[in-house]
Amino acid sequence: MRRSPNAPIRQALIVPGVPNHPVDSFLTLTMAKLKIVEQFDSRFSLEPEAQATLFKLLTSDSFCQQVSQQTKCDTVEFTEMLFQPVPYSLNATKGMPVEYEQYHQSPDYAIINVPPNFMFTAKIFQPSRLCAIYRKLTRET
Repeated sequence: MRRSPNAPIRQALIVPGVPNHPVDSFLTLTMAKLKIVEQFDSRFSLEPEAQATLFKLLTSDSFCQQVSQQTKCDTVEFTEMLFQPVPYSLNATKGMPVEYEQYHQSPDYAIINVPPNFMFTAKIFQPSRLCAIYRKLTRET
């Protein structure tokens, strides 16, 4: 039987540990099509008081300590660079605007998702997600 080119791909999976189960007990998955976005406008602006609140949260000692523990470095410094994650495209394969990919590839920087509670506290609702870039630092002995 031929499948229509627009029909979803279906795959049957056998349920482990269930011997001689009927065909009805197969799990059917529908594979989604991947849509490549040609262009995505990642520009955004923040109200000055929202930005000030967000930067205060992102530079707090306790949060910087959490980031440094997760990135396994002595300490971190917020670079005051934020970006909106972007969908996969032929130009932006890392989920970020191309101009920020240099930080993703560098071992001297860490990119984090801004915690949703920080976004809420700063009253930032658009864009719904942001990423922040931190510089990894080592302490001088």
